[in-house]
Amino acid sequence: MTLTNKQHVDNEGGQCPFCESWDIDGYSTNLDIEGGVITQLVNCADCSKEWVDVFTLTSYAPYVRG
Repeated sequence: MTLTNKQHVDNEGGQCPFCESWDIDGYSTNLDIEGGVITQLVNCADCSKEWVDVFTLTSYAPYVRG
């Protein structure tokens, strides 16, 4: 069963939208930033499909060195 966009977002992107596996990997080196939107390439270890997760800037938080 394929997840809808809403189901994928509700699962916080932690599940493959194609086969519903939890064995996925997002590559932090494959981030693309453009106009307040970040995209990240993700792949599934079980079905080998790839997709792009899309993140939008909603706010910021001050950084405090600990």
